Amino acid sequence: MSIPNYPQLALPPCQLQIREGRGGFSVYDECRMLWVAFTPEEWVRQHVLHYLLYQKSYPRLLIHVEERVMVNGQPQRADIVVYGRNTKPFLLIECKAAHIAIGEDTIWQVATYNSVLKAAYFAVTNGMGIGVFQTTDTGVSYWGTDFPEYPKRAMEAIE
Repeated sequence: MSIPNYPQLALPPCQLQIREGRGGFSVYDECRMLWVAFTPEEWVRQHVLHYLLYQKSYPRLLIHVEERVMVNGQPQRADIVVYGRNTKPFLLIECKAAHIAIGEDTIWQVATYNSVLKAAYFAVTNGMGIGVFQTTDTGVSYWGTDFPEYPKRAMEAIE
C-alpha cells in the first residue's frame, strides 16, 4: 500500500509524520499529540496547524483540535479553535478536503459553530483558499484571505 497522494495545497509545505497500520495510514497531530486517520480533510487540517504554529507563531497550548460544540442541543466538532488569553475563542477554523468547494454551506456551517463559540474571527479553508470573517458587536464582515496575526498581548500572557 502506498501513501495517499493528496493535492499540493496553497499553504506552505510541511513535514508530516505518517505511518501505516492495520486500518490504513495515520498522521501525527502535534496539537492533540496523537495519531489520527490520514484523510483528505486531515491533510488540510495538518497543513493549517503547521501554518499557524510555524509561520504565524500561534501558541500550541491554546490551539484545540476537534473541539466539541453544542449546536441546537446536538454535539458537533469544530476543526480548530484558537483561544486568546482569558480563555475566549480568538479564531475558529473549519477545514474541508481540497476537492470540497467553499461556498454558502461551508460558511454557514462555521458561522453556526461561531454563534455558540463567539470567536473574534472565523474561517473556512479547503487548503486551496481561505476565507476569514470578523465578528463584532454590529455583525459579521468578510475580513480577508489569511488568518489574522495572533495578538501580542495574548502571547505575552503565556510566556
